Amino acid sequence: MEAHMNNTSINQLVHTYIEGWIAGDREKILSTLDTDYFSCYLTA
Repeated sequence: MEAHMNNTSINQLVHTYIEGWIAGDREKILSTLDTDYFSCYLTA
């Protein structure tokens, strides 16, 4: 039983994971550092 994943699904999976991680990180950073600089930088 071979589990083949083509490049597209791997890339999609990685992309989704990274986007989620970045989004979570942004929220965490923005909640602790409420400054105009970080807000502008992270939400740009």
